[in-house]
Amino acid sequence: MDGYDYVVNFEKDSISVYKFDDGIVLYEPMLAVCRQKSNHNILEAVGYEAEDMISKLPKGTRLVTPVRCGKILDFDVCSQLLDHMLCKVEERKFFKNRDLIFLIPCGLSKEDIDKYISLAYSVSAKNIRLICKGQALSLLNTTQHQVAKLMVVINSDYLDVAVVLNNKVLKGYTIAFEDDIVSNDIRKRLSDSYDVDVSDKTLCQIENDIATILPNDIIEKSYVGVENLSGGFVRFDINSSDFNQYYVKFVSEVADILDSIIKSLSKEIIAELNVSGLMLTGNMAGITGLENFLAKRLGLKVEVVDDYIVSILSGAGSIIGDTSIINTLSVN
Repeated sequence: MDGYDYVVNFEKDSISVYKFDDGIVLYEPMLAVCRQKSNHNILEAVGYEAEDMISKLPKGTRLVTPVRCGKILDFDVCSQLLDHMLCKVEERKFFKNRDLIFLIPCGLSKEDIDKYISLAYSVSAKNIRLICKGQALSLLNTTQHQVAKLMVVINSDYLDVAVVLNNKVLKGYTIAFEDDIVSNDIRKRLSDSYDVDVSDKTLCQIENDIATILPNDIIEKSYVGVENLSGGFVRFDINSSDFNQYYVKFVSEVADILDSIIKSLSKEIIAELNVSGLMLTGNMAGITGLENFLAKRLGLKVEVVDDYIVSILSGAGSIIGDTSIINTLSVN
């Protein structure tokens, strides 16, 4: 095969996998329930199974989210979780001798990048390539333009920004938010308005639990079309009134960061961005009103990509079989 076997994308809340010839084959919570024994982590459950145990963790165990803001915080747990997920995809007990592509934020330090490389070899990968998420997003463009474009991944815990020209990153930035203000705001909303106990649940669990509680004019539930996933996953689009009331702090912070980045660029790049605009994806890209808010605040054309939850994975998946392109994009 002239290409790679899998593309893997890690987020704080999820791990997703794209397989050569099969498309997206896995999307699960990036969670593990661990028990420590003789200074080693023993995984009791991962993914959906771990999420189901949140409110009833067995004594002596802890819940671990090994990745935050695109950085690997707990290498041992992350390695075991990844190995489990890849074995699940392959329907075998052992995973080895496969070629992997990891999608990473474009502003990571060399130390953080090296952790991803070590992670791949810890699960017995044969070859590893790292591609920036902004590059993967740019691959969704079927036609290349000779002007730079701003690729923005907006998640609840960090913002990843890349100035991309012909799939090459000219400038890259990764900004971590000081706290998960989106999660906190949603928890407050549910506690105050809907009398829902969310104290011991993840944001993913909260969204699924309240799908039947919230009225349709506040949250619209739809299933993203991933045909070969048994359960699929849920996407929530939050309407304008909800955006105004609960998300203005978050989007204002995002707008301020983007405005500062744009102003730091050269006049030539800014002139090109005025033509090409901004592509937006990430797990918070579905806030209705965000597109217009950023367009007005930044003075740029803003486009929210379709299926924004998995768009980065799909972008990288589009070139998974072409080693010549992969090698020109890789940061390692």
